[in-house]
Amino acid sequence: RQTVYPQNKEKQLSQCIYRGDLLGAAQLLEELLEWTLDNFSQLEVYRQKVYELLLALLCETYTNTHLTEFDINTEELRQNISLINKKEDIYLFAKDYLLKKVTEINTIKASRANALLAIAIDYMEHNFQKDLSLEDVAKFIQISPFYLSKIFKKESGENFIDFLTAIRIRKAKDFLTNPLLTIKDVCYQVGYKDPNYFARVFKKTCGITPTEYQTKNI
Repeated sequence: RQTVYPQNKEKQLSQCIYRGDLLGAAQLLEELLEWTLDNFSQLEVYRQKVYELLLALLCETYTNTHLTEFDINTEELRQNISLINKKEDIYLFAKDYLLKKVTEINTIKASRANALLAIAIDYMEHNFQKDLSLEDVAKFIQISPFYLSKIFKKESGENFIDFLTAIRIRKAKDFLTNPLLTIKDVCYQVGYKDPNYFARVFKKTCGITPTEYQTKNI
């Protein structure tokens, strides 16, 4: 029997919840529940300790994630666990409850990430002609560049630069159908400063040069 509470495991569990790691959270929770069962054999005490563990994890998760949509109904949790009269059922309830909360957090994060990505893309669509950087867009949305970069990669499958390049080349194709615009004009209008660099990027993306594209589409 281990008499000293494994605080490090609770901290690791909290980190798993924050990351949305279902497998890691399930394993660590099992270890903490086993420790609690070994050290508090009386039903009432065990129930209270499990309740306190779940409550501590939920509160820490709410504080760490800043997810205002995350529902922490402590009274409902207290009532539900108070109705369980077998230690093995409390064990199963705790596992099921916490894993549902991890899933809820993942859903909220995904929804928020999609919303932030949509705002970022809209901003890029309206500002592609500027000297636009990841930091500029992140500042506009009021999140960190690291988090924005992570959202782009996870939600769109592309990094920020590739996504911005795709927008610029798509806009360039539209401009190139205008016979009044030169290649240099188009280059500047889609956010590039060097016509030669623009031509290389365009050819790499489209397989033909801007001049060839313009000739075919006018």
